[in-house]
Amino acid sequence: MDNQKEFCKNLILHIAQILVEEVPSLPCFRSNLATFEDLREIMPHKTEEYYLPTFNQEEGLTQGNMIVLRHYILNVLALPKNVFERVMFLILGDRLTTARDQAAQNQRAVD
Repeated sequence: MDNQKEFCKNLILHIAQILVEEVPSLPCFRSNLATFEDLREIMPHKTEEYYLPTFNQEEGLTQGNMIVLRHYILNVLALPKNVFERVMFLILGDRLTTARDQAAQNQRAVD
């Protein structure tokens, strides 16, 4: 019920803002409009991207993928283990690499 009330309140505000911007006689009411308020809003922050150097390692097996991840995380990025376990890192690859990374993660959880 609270979500529905919040949606209706913001919908009315959004329509009022559109009217103020589009109807030539209404811009004088812009200062009377409240701002949108979302208590669960995720605050924006800067995302950093790092391109890693190549590493010649066979990745046909899960063990090969584990070697690659260990190399990049511990050696190239020099991340302390507690930081790696506490902070989320996004590692992208093709579908096969992603599947193997997941298999390596699952194997690591068993170990």
